[in-house]
Amino acid sequence: MFADKGIMYVDKADADEDTLLEIGLELGIDDIETEDNSFRVTTSPELFEKMKETLENKKIKYGQAELTKVPQSTIKVGAKQAHTLLKLMDMLEEHEDIQKVHSNFDIPDEVLEEIEKE
Repeated sequence: MFADKGIMYVDKADADEDTLLEIGLELGIDDIETEDNSFRVTTSPELFEKMKETLENKKIKYGQAELTKVPQSTIKVGAKQAHTLLKLMDMLEEHEDIQKVHSNFDIPDEVLEEIEKE
């Protein structure tokens, strides 16, 4: 259900998309996605350290960078299910024996906004 991936974020102020694409093509990374103020770079676990090293050598700063698990498919959930799932996620993350929690549910933005108002 989950694939091991390396994920890192590069601020748009620190690099342009063409530069990242060029680096990505050289190394064979999986994907570069544009987000609000940053680029999300996805690599295989094997290329993760090489990508970090390449960015450092080119003096390109990156923010959050981690090896993680990415769902291969997601399941959309409604408002009632979202409340329950978020409560469960909080409980799991607070448990002292659990280091990291991964999920494959997708909560629509409007439902999240509704929950935040409560």
